[in-house]
Amino acid sequence: SLQADEERVLQGLRRRQRALRGAALVLWTRAVLAGRAYRARASEFLKAVNAVVRRHTNRHKEWAIERWWEHLESGRAAEEAELLSDCLHAWSRGCAEQRSKREVLLLCEHYCNTRIVRSAFQSWCLGMARLAELSIQVLHFAASRATVNVQSIALAWQQWTERRRNCKKAAELVRQRRRSALLASWRVVLLRGL
Repeated sequence: SLQADEERVLQGLRRRQRALRGAALVLWTRAVLAGRAYRARASEFLKAVNAVVRRHTNRHKEWAIERWWEHLESGRAAEEAELLSDCLHAWSRGCAEQRSKREVLLLCEHYCNTRIVRSAFQSWCLGMARLAELSIQVLHFAASRATVNVQSIALAWQQWTERRRNCKKAAELVRQRRRSALLASWRVVLLRGL
């Protein structure tokens, strides 16, 4: 009976460990899929940002050209040629600077996001490992408590059965004494009557 209870407790521990392993595998799979989805969304985001940067650059070009034409119309012919040269150089430098700044910014954001995702995944892995250890410790504690309870119940049962046997023996002994006393008193009565 005690061995069967211990076997049931061990089977329960094994089932619990299998369930925890399955849950950890499911969570890890979800995290991998979420990482893939994040990478896909990040590339879509970069495409969208590049489109916005292109539109902004085109608007900026249009704005620069409009300003240039306004200034060209209001100035003299000699100043216009010089101004045109200066504007084109400034505009090309500004566009190149803006493009390179945006590329550096996107590269830095990508690096930062990658580090954050990596650190979050490592933290998640550590948390899952700690949770698995904790659940195993809780299972061991529960199993030890169950074993102690089963042992105390078995000892109480054994003591009860032993006490019951002793009570039966004592009752039988009392009955035998009463019979012998009854028989002795009957003999005395019979002997007096003769």
